[in-house]
Amino acid sequence: MFRPSSPDDTPALRELWKKCFDADPAFLDLYFGKGTELCRTFVLEEQSAIVSALSVFDINDGDSKGGYVYGVCTHPAHRGRRYAVSLLKYVEDIYFRKGYKFFILRPASPTLFSYYRNIGYDRTLYVDRITEKLPLIPTELPLKPLSGERLYILRKRMCRQSQLFEWSEDMCRYILSYIDYCDGLAYETYDGAYLICIPDTATTGNIICEEWGQSGDRRMDLIKSAAKTLFTDAQNIIFKRSSAGYGEEYALYTTFTNHNLSPTILFNFTME
Repeated sequence: MFRPSSPDDTPALRELWKKCFDADPAFLDLYFGKGTELCRTFVLEEQSAIVSALSVFDINDGDSKGGYVYGVCTHPAHRGRRYAVSLLKYVEDIYFRKGYKFFILRPASPTLFSYYRNIGYDRTLYVDRITEKLPLIPTELPLKPLSGERLYILRKRMCRQSQLFEWSEDMCRYILSYIDYCDGLAYETYDGAYLICIPDTATTGNIICEEWGQSGDRRMDLIKSAAKTLFTDAQNIIFKRSSAGYGEEYALYTTFTNHNLSPTILFNFTME
């Protein structure tokens, strides 16, 4: 049976996530404490037990509504029966009838790209990762922590330029909570410039700039100086930039009409 989840399902969903994902208790506390309030979760039941689930966060591309599909999972004992595919098609139909134009998802591993393409997610968004050295002595800058409200305001400027998908103000608050969980920092400099960075757990001395807002002629130098001020021991910063048709396959999407997404738009959820 397919159905929307209820608050009573939280313990079962949390156990399902523990079996399917490499998620620590702190992340599960964050997601099931705050994240699930911002999305709709759907489940597939078999003999009164939840065997598959997925969630959908609302996201906008200009004036067009879309959904970000997140946390697709099936209990290991029930895999190979296309439960996740059936559940996804059930959810797609619900959102299509509500007027949504597209669904976007990020496969959890490179091997899953072909899996999702085979079920209709045949359009690709790419990202280019660029490594830049940080200055040894950063320029002194006024820095202040980003609030969810301020991040929402600053992002809207970039969204209007088709550089980013648009999240709600509540979602911006949640993103900042996740950055804190990752031991990252989110700060505004001045004139609308900001950066959201987390340590690179794979390489000591690197930080990853999950999102950044540009400002003025010195925008790249500005962001790098701010990053060095915040992460004094860091040596390099890795930027993620959208790219049309080259670079790393980053996300897949499908459309319910003839709606097309900009090939240079950056999908950024900051939750890997």
